[in-house]
Amino acid sequence: MEKHWTVGRVAELAGVSVRTLHHYDDIGLVRPSGRTAAGYRAYSAGDVERLREVLAYRRLGFGLREIAELVGDLGADAVAHLRRLRKLLLERRERVDVMVAAIDRELEARAQGLTVTPEEQLGLLGARLYDAIGGAYTATRRTDPRIAARIWDALGDARPGEVYRP
Repeated sequence: MEKHWTVGRVAELAGVSVRTLHHYDDIGLVRPSGRTAAGYRAYSAGDVERLREVLAYRRLGFGLREIAELVGDLGADAVAHLRRLRKLLLERRERVDVMVAAIDRELEARAQGLTVTPEEQLGLLGARLYDAIGGAYTATRRTDPRIAARIWDALGDARPGEVYRP
């Protein structure tokens, strides 16, 4: 007989509320495959795996409708979801690394006593950089390979590895 976990235990393990699990069940996102003798929801290992996928996509900023499409993809098994999640996380890490590098360049300039003008600040960390990263986010969610090129183009002189010279 397959082991099942109660809704309370799954909520505790997942770090979500029982109410969240009830909502996911109500909208068909994660349906428990069983019930306890008392009628409470009971989750199988497969149900918990699907919940993990849902929570991972949720933490990456996907909406519930998008998540339903992603986890409902009949052509994607658990390994495919893990690979997709890994790719999305690596893309996010790359964007964060670009931002950290830009901040480091400005900190270096300031540590050297150089005045960083508003124009230079915006060139390093301003709207152009944040718009490129934010604008690429929607494409990132679709794992579009053109994202890196868009970010590189938008960064201009603020690319990682290049030293800021005022």
